[in-house]
Amino acid sequence: MVVVAALRRRTRMGWRQVLESLANAGQTMAPLAVSIAGAGIVVSALTATGMVVALGGIIKDLAGGSLPLLLVLLAATVLVLGMGLPTTPSYIIAAAIGVPQILDLGSVALGVPPQELVLPAHLFIFYFAVLADASPPVAAAAFAAAAIARASPLVTSIHATRLGIAGFTVGFAFLYDPGIMLRGGLSAIVVATAIQATALTALCAAYAGYLLRPIGPVLRLALALAGAAAAFWHGIPDLLRLAAAAGALGGLATLQLARRHEG
Repeated sequence: MVVVAALRRRTRMGWRQVLESLANAGQTMAPLAVSIAGAGIVVSALTATGMVVALGGIIKDLAGGSLPLLLVLLAATVLVLGMGLPTTPSYIIAAAIGVPQILDLGSVALGVPPQELVLPAHLFIFYFAVLADASPPVAAAAFAAAAIARASPLVTSIHATRLGIAGFTVGFAFLYDPGIMLRGGLSAIVVATAIQATALTALCAAYAGYLLRPIGPVLRLALALAGAAAAFWHGIPDLLRLAAAAGALGGLATLQLARRHEG
């Protein structure tokens, strides 16, 4: 950074500015280092005692043969492991635990051969390993951003989780919507892509409270429910899921346009 700053006269730093920058960086990173070290103790205790391996059996028993519940428990496990581990180690550990279970249970629940679920299962685990850097209680990426912005680390990680909602929805879509993986006919790929696009638009608009203009609390709740149904309610036909999100977005946009013309 010192070398890059020296390329322009107005950004060049003297030795005193360099020392002050180093001191400020150390003070900024200290809280983040303490948080990550504390989370590392928790994760190290789990791995050293073999609890991580035992989690596989615990998760399987808790899931009780339910694929959605298994996926939720695996996602929570990856998020916990991601508190004190980088993305790659937490993904490797969680994949060793969860992928075989997804293959066994998913082949029965989804009615597809296990070999077709290998890539979607690994991508599911990997997505949540990445999201662990931005989700509380210890979110390394969000905490680093909060330190730079001098904001609350917890509040920053909460907002980061909400803004990263796409990862939570797309992670499940890898398994339930094969069109996202470009598998199936053209119509299946287009419908799956449209479902995710409309669902994410609805969820993000509900979170932000704004579509074409500000949205009231009741309409925000309705829009969030429609987006969540399109993203996660895989028990209904795909076209109905698409209609739920697209209809909610289209209806709200039409209502707001009508009110704008009236105003």
